[in-house]
Amino acid sequence: MEPDESALIDSLAAGLPGFALRLAEDPTWLARRQERIQDLLGLLPAARAERFAYAEQIGPKGKGSLKKVRDELAEMLELWLGVWRDIFLLSAGLDQQVQNTDLIGPLRHLASALGRERAVRALASVETCLQNIMAYANIRLALETLMLELPQLDIVAER
Repeated sequence: MEPDESALIDSLAAGLPGFALRLAEDPTWLARRQERIQDLLGLLPAARAERFAYAEQIGPKGKGSLKKVRDELAEMLELWLGVWRDIFLLSAGLDQQVQNTDLIGPLRHLASALGRERAVRALASVETCLQNIMAYANIRLALETLMLELPQLDIVAER
């Protein structure tokens, strides 16, 4: 494992050794994390139709396992919660507490563009979506609601 990757895992694990070990043992997790965060950053300037298409793409398809879809969405939404938490912390000037240290530049730009209040609203929207999905709400409806509630930005941080 590269030193940079090790430091990132340490930061993301936030003092939870079991989580850090799980991350270190799963070489695909960091790639999935990067993809899901890029998805979020790509949604911020997206039009409503693009956001709804994304919700349809990641939602359940056919008669597949809803448990698997819920688990995958929970992982994605928890990553998004971490991003919005970091944006909030940066907007409050608490740079040292950021966990997604590899994204500090783009997140700082978003914190500046959004401000604390919009970051908190986005954080709450993602949390509500996660709670609804885990409470067996209609997944597509929960995702589309989230797509409507995410802030719309004309210019997004460089990814």
